[in-house]
Amino acid sequence: MALLLTMLAWWQLPEVVAGMLFPLAWIVAAQLVFVGAFEAARLRRRAWLGQYLKKTSPWSRWLRGGVVMVVWHQLVSAILATVLLVSLRLAGLLDMALLVAGASLFWVCDRWARSRLARHVISDYLSAVTRRLLVAPASVLLVVGLIAVSLARPQPYLVGMELERAIQDHIVSNGQSLLSVFERGASALELASFWAVQNALDGLGVSGWAAVLGWAGVFALQSALALAFVRLLVGAAASHDALHRLGERADADEFRPDGKGEEKVK
Repeated sequence: MALLLTMLAWWQLPEVVAGMLFPLAWIVAAQLVFVGAFEAARLRRRAWLGQYLKKTSPWSRWLRGGVVMVVWHQLVSAILATVLLVSLRLAGLLDMALLVAGASLFWVCDRWARSRLARHVISDYLSAVTRRLLVAPASVLLVVGLIAVSLARPQPYLVGMELERAIQDHIVSNGQSLLSVFERGASALELASFWAVQNALDGLGVSGWAAVLGWAGVFALQSALALAFVRLLVGAAASHDALHRLGERADADEFRPDGKGEEKVK
C-alpha cells in the first residue's frame, strides 16, 4: 500500500518538485529493483551449483555470486528504474489504474501461490521461489493490458508529416531538469514509433488485422514499463521479507545474553 501511494504521488507531483526529487527517487527505485533481481540471480546460481558442483570445491564458493553479479544487476536495475520513473510521469489515468490493479493481483497471486507451494518447497526458499515464478506471468499480463489500453487511446495522425515537424508540434519542452530531459526523450521515441508505423502502413496499404499486429508490435516495445514495474513489486516484497527476518532475528537475540545461546530465565 505504501509503495502504491508513493507511486501515485510521484505521478501527480508538479514538474519542478519531481525534477528535484528524481535523483533520490531513482536511487530508491533502483535499489528495490536490484534486491528482487539479485535474489532471483542468487537463487538460480545456487540451484546450478547444487546440481553440478560439490560443496567442497572452491569453484562452489567462487561462482556463487559476487562483485560481477552485483555490478551487472545494479546496472540493469538503474536502467529499469529510469524507465519506470519516466514512464509513470507520462502515464495516463487508465495506465495507472491498470498498474494499481496489477499490483493488487500480484499480491493476491503471491499469497495464493505460497499456500499452494508450502508443502513442496523448502520453507527458507518459499518466498523467493514464489516471486521467481510470478515474474513472467505477471509481466506478460501487464504487457497485454498496457497494449490494450494504448490501442484504445487516440493517437496523433502523422501520415505524410516529416518526423522533425511532428516532434516539434507534439512535444512541448517544459523544464530543464534531468527528469524533463528523459521525459522529452521518451516522448520523442514514442512519437517516432507512431510516425514510422503510420507511414509504413499507409504507404504499403496495409489494413485490418495486419495493421493491428503492426501497432501491437510498436506498443510491445513499451513492455519495459511492465517488466520494470513487476521487478519493483518483487524487490519491494523481497525487501519486506528481509526486514521481517531481521526483526525476528533481533527478537530472538533478546533471549541470548552475550550471544552465547543461553536463554534468559523467564
